[in-house]
Amino acid sequence: MTDAARSLSDAIPGYKEMGDKDGVALTLADLAEVERRRGDLEAALASYREARAIAKEIDDKRAIAYALSGVGDVLADRGDLTAARKSYEESLALRKQLEKSKALRKRSSPWRGSRLRKGMPPMPKL
Repeated sequence: MTDAARSLSDAIPGYKEMGDKDGVALTLADLAEVERRRGDLEAALASYREARAIAKEIDDKRAIAYALSGVGDVLADRGDLTAARKSYEESLALRKQLEKSKALRKRSSPWRGSRLRKGMPPMPKL
């Protein structure tokens, strides 16, 4: 496990203890991307799916769309292009819905700004 993955994994119980579901989902999505870049696709898929489930629970459509995109990336990396496309299409549909309501801002991660607002350090470099 890399230092980045270890740090992110270590942070999750603290967010859970505080009841900060947004923090848990954010950290899981960050962890999933680290795992994907490391080539641990099963762990990445599990982390993205858990982040998506939590985002659904707190009704954060932007975070759901982001997690669905990540799921699509992992599925594409695994060669499951049909499932990846379905995940991308779900993500796109949510993003279009949000765009119509002007809730979606153009940025690569829905949580990037929230990390800074919460005083959290930026995601570690790999």
